[in-house]
Parts: sequence; structure tokens; C-alpha cells
Amino acid sequence: MKGRNLQYDIYQRLLSCMEKAGVSPEQLLNRAYKKGLSVGKCLSVGDDTKFSGLDIMYLLEAAEELSGDTALAMRIGQQINIESYGTFGFALMTCASQRDAIYLLERYKRIFSGPPWQIVEQDKDLTLRVNCDGLSAKQTQMTSELCFSQLASIGKTLHGLKNKNRMTGTNPIEKVEIEFTYPEPPHADLYIDIFPAKIAFNRDSNQIHFPAKFLDMPVKTANPFDYIVFKQQCAELLSNLDNSEKITAAVRVLLIQSAGSFLKIGEVADQLGISERTVRRRLNAESTSFCHTLDEIRNLLAREYLTQTELIVAEIAHLLGYEETANFRRAFKRWNGLSPSQYRNGKYDNSRLLGMIT
Repeated sequence: MKGRNLQYDIYQRLLSCMEKAGVSPEQLLNRAYKKGLSVGKCLSVGDDTKFSGLDIMYLLEAAEELSGDTALAMRIGQQINIESYGTFGFALMTCASQRDAIYLLERYKRIFSGPPWQIVEQDKDLTLRVNCDGLSAKQTQMTSELCFSQLASIGKTLHGLKNKNRMTGTNPIEKVEIEFTYPEPPHADLYIDIFPAKIAFNRDSNQIHFPAKFLDMPVKTANPFDYIVFKQQCAELLSNLDNSEKITAAVRVLLIQSAGSFLKIGEVADQLGISERTVRRRLNAESTSFCHTLDEIRNLLAREYLTQTELIVAEIAHLLGYEETANFRRAFKRWNGLSPSQYRNGKYDNSRLLGMIT
């Protein structure tokens, strides 16, 4: 699994919509290019193309002009399902609650160049606000429609609500409030279909307010064990955005992805498309080794399992690839200077633990 180019996903869905409207990719990109699209001519666009948020706005504006569909941004947002987010999407699905999922969204949004969300905390309530600074009035509306419709699509997956009929009665989602800075658009009926919440226009911010009861709703696919692994994958992907130690970072990601049945160095080399000898040499050039990196990942996951789950030590040892629990206990004490039980009971000093693996 890897970080997903969400913007390219949006671009592909735009192309599909334009094809149905009789608009070619060349027409769409040429119109967007005139508006300021930064990726250049259509022949340079591929699945590794990095569209900026502003590029998406240029594409949406061009697509709306060519198709005449004023609600296009909302329709595209509804097509972006949780699988579009790759590893991050799986992490969201394993969160315990809606609150955890929103915090995860904010923390790791750089992985997929996600929406420009800002979190505002109010007691136990949360408000997610879209940052539209520097955008035109039209771009502000399209950004808000795209972001909020994506969020609605993700939310339905996480809490299992499939249609409006299930969003009535005493459901906490009724207390959710959405506000927009712009006037009510011609396609306002679509807002009612997509957003099962109180909607208001001509307000000060583009935002969605979540009450505590909604935030505490459980995620239907919650899994605390998988959450730990996927969260670490997200952390690695985020770290790698600025990581100069290329081979170490790549090996760490592959090892975390294979948690439960860790890859051997030869398998890692195959995944990277280089020889095992080259992996060893490049790791050595970055002052580390495969065994050291594997121990780091095992220790990282062990600490998370000990503090975030109720798994017994023998189960944790098995998850980390140890046939004998005693071997895991010895390794953990070597890494951290104390036993797994002592660590779980909070008898550790984080500053002392830094750099223990040698």
C-alpha cells in the first residue's frame, strides 16, 4: 500500500464525466491550461502527475464551462470514496470513533494533498473549516462543494448510513450543521440530498460543525490492531515526504506494510527492484542495516500494542514474528531497558528510551 495521488484520482473522474458530456481530454486540459494549469500540455499528464489544489480548481472551472454542469464539483466529490485515499483510507476505516477519524484526517492530510481543513475545538464539539484564502468567489464555492461532498461520502462509509431515511429520528447526525459563505446556488436541492444536516448560506465561514454525540459515534469497521499498523504506515508516508534517507525510508515502509509477516531482505530488494547486495550497501551508507531497521519497526509496533491494546505479551510476540515469547521479551528489554510488562504499566521514561536500539 502507498500514499495515493488524490488529485490525479479527481482528474480521472473529471475525464470520465467530460467523456459523457462529449468533451475530450485535450479540450479540458487546453481550457484549464489557459486559466493557469501548472502541469502543462495534456501529453505530460500521467499517474505520477502532481496536481496542486489550484490546478484542480482550474480543471473544475474548465470542466463546468465546457459541460454546463454547475454542480460538477459536488458530483465529483461524491465519487471520491474512501478507497481513493489508499493507505490513509484504510487507516480511517479502523478508527474507533468519528472524532479519531477527523483528527487522523487533519494530521495526515499532506500524504494525499488533502482538502485544506482546519480544526476548531469548542469544548467537546469540533468544527472543520475549509481554508479558501486567496481564491475567487467561484473557486471558493467549488472548493467547498468538492471538500464537503468528499467528506459526506467518507462519513457514510464510516458510520454506515446509506440514505436519508436512516438519518432521521434521534440520530446524532441531525445535530450536524454546515455553513457556506456564498448565496444559495441553483442546485441547492443537491445539497439536501448529499448533506443530511442543517444547511445555511451567506455565513462567515465554509465549515461543518460536529456535536460531541456525533463525534463519539463508533466507526462500523473499527479495528484497534489494524489501526496501529495503518497509523504507522501513514506516519512513515508523511515522514518520507521530507526524508533524505531514501533507502531506509523505503525499507521502513515495506516492513510496516508487511507487519504480521515481515518481508525478508531479499523480498524487500525484489519490491524495490534492486539486488539484496545493493540494499545492504545503501543502508550501510545511511549508517544503518536491515536487521537494525527491522528491530526499529518491531519495537515501534510493540510499544503501540502494549499501550493501545489489551493483547497479551504472547500475542504481541506472535504478531511481530517471534516463535518464542521469551525471545521477544529479551529483545524488548534490550531495546528499551525494561520488560514488556513494565512498559505497559507505565514504568518508562520516554527521554531514556530514545536511541536505545543499537
